[in-house]
Amino acid sequence: METESELEKWITQRVMAESSLLSDLRFPSDEMLELYLTTVGDRDEPEVRRLVIAMLFQPRATYSDRQMHEIYRGKIEAHGSTEGTRSHLKALEESPHFQRFLAYYEKEGPEPREGIKWIGQLLPNHPRQAIQALNAYFDANLRHISNDEIHGLSDIEAIIRAKYIGIPEAVNDRRKTFFDISPRQFERLIEELYRDLGYQTSLTRASRDGGRDIEAKREEMGRREYLRIECKRKSGNVGVRDVRNLRSVVETSSGASSPIFNGPVNKGVVVSASGFTNSARQEFATDARMELVTGNELVVLLNEHMGWTWPARVHAITAERP
Repeated sequence: METESELEKWITQRVMAESSLLSDLRFPSDEMLELYLTTVGDRDEPEVRRLVIAMLFQPRATYSDRQMHEIYRGKIEAHGSTEGTRSHLKALEESPHFQRFLAYYEKEGPEPREGIKWIGQLLPNHPRQAIQALNAYFDANLRHISNDEIHGLSDIEAIIRAKYIGIPEAVNDRRKTFFDISPRQFERLIEELYRDLGYQTSLTRASRDGGRDIEAKREEMGRREYLRIECKRKSGNVGVRDVRNLRSVVETSSGASSPIFNGPVNKGVVVSASGFTNSARQEFATDARMELVTGNELVVLLNEHMGWTWPARVHAITAERP
């Protein structure tokens, strides 16, 4: 109970007041972080987003920047002139980070460390891009950030993954959305997901059971993916016969009738709104040409690539194009 009280107090302080302390960029302890992550699914989304934004920092200069500047000026003074130290300090002076903080301290330029508050604007609808932005900032500034900043960025990523991409309790509830829409909308939802994953897609003609498969193509240097995706929106688990049927299509398809393929299908994907029988999972567990996607796995993919609010936007996402 004491840890819970301390956690709520810390959250309130972080959200209400902008802090310049590096130690405030992270949770006070790993125990507090774990406690927060176990409760984040029950917290209101705007509250979670406010904390993430509070933990993201504004443009600023740090104590280590000031120290580096003092060391630099000290070296210049020790050598007697700025020109005399150019070769000695050339590598340092060519660093973009050094140039920014030198402009800040000596020419009243902007803060040397770029802010990342804007990453909060990617939430709640673009959590994957938010995580990519955090990782890009980390990669670009690894040599110039403190341990507190590293831990803080890691804490923020953990919150985004837990709240916006999926924790098990939330996933099961969100899977119910698949049964609140029509089979046609479910197919369109899967097609839009694969579009977001970078594939060119096309819906096939309706089959005997009224369903339509999705053809998806992604071509990169040295790699071509031609997928046949079958969508199964039913409450029960998909059995081995359905998976075998698609496997047969993959084996025999030349791709000649496809409007988007330039060759034969090389992989089959069965997407189930529920799950798969044990026999289906076991038979195709090591088959590189087949992929089985369960309803829970689908929810995580949708959270990651289409945003945390996709259930509220599902009808707009699945609307027929003109």
